[in-house]
Amino acid sequence: MLDTSSFAETLYPGIRKWLDDSFREYKPVYTSIANTDTVDREFFDDMDSTGLSTFAAVPEGSIIPQEDPLSGYKTRYTVVDYGKITPLTHKLLRGDLYGVNTVSKMFRKLGKGARATIDKGFFSMFNNGFTAAYTSYGDAKPLFSTIHPRKDGGTAQSNASATSAPLSAASLFTAENALREILDHKGQVVDIGEGQLTLLVPPALEKKAVELTESTLDPESAANTIGFHKYVGRVNVIVCKWISAAAGGSDTAWFLVANADHMLNLFTREGFETEYWEDKETRTIKVRGTFAFCYGWSSWMGTYGSQGTGAAYAL
Repeated sequence: MLDTSSFAETLYPGIRKWLDDSFREYKPVYTSIANTDTVDREFFDDMDSTGLSTFAAVPEGSIIPQEDPLSGYKTRYTVVDYGKITPLTHKLLRGDLYGVNTVSKMFRKLGKGARATIDKGFFSMFNNGFTAAYTSYGDAKPLFSTIHPRKDGGTAQSNASATSAPLSAASLFTAENALREILDHKGQVVDIGEGQLTLLVPPALEKKAVELTESTLDPESAANTIGFHKYVGRVNVIVCKWISAAAGGSDTAWFLVANADHMLNLFTREGFETEYWEDKETRTIKVRGTFAFCYGWSSWMGTYGSQGTGAAYAL
């Protein structure tokens, strides 16, 4: 509870300026990557399936061959509710000389915390993307795996660096090719990764990422060869604090996402709402913020990740 004991300085003159954390609006990052939608149920499923293979020539008088699509895996989403209440005593509100703990400012602080919570949740998919127990898609593998099973029993597929390659021109090119060479559950070539791509990095890799994607000449060569990624121009960079070591992620891991083809989803069940009321017995104002959402991936296709440590990875 916020009372005069915890914010005694607001009651006395002499403070030149109160530096309030809520003065700067928090800009969410998840909106630059996530597929977002609203839902009206507490839980629901996504299913995927294959397309059909290329046509074969049919000799004159022959029977036209039949083919059925193949059902893939099911992904379950379950909505989670979030909320927080901040109580403000009447004495604190009455005596606050600087307007630090007003109801409107508490609304702003709660909103900032809510947006940060959503970012933290969404990007936890990347932070835990190499963890066996952290799954969403029905293949029971982490988001980034070297052994994603195919529904037809064919050769497993990979969307992760088996050597945890550090970010470089060569490893970024390998990741791009891996996205474009993905097969469906029948082993058929699919049209993924041909459009714009997003290179997602922690702040520690920002300089490297920008050099790789914006240099006119190859930043890793003295031979004056062209800067391939600048020339092609299909990779943009997003720097995200929520995947850094400070936020529970890594300062070496990096990720590539096919903008139009990935299935990294965030669903809102109930948008952020605020309310306040007075406890008549204690003359305490309670300020509340609530929202409900869920996130996950309905397919690993269209994503690629490397831990960036140079160590072998097989999961």
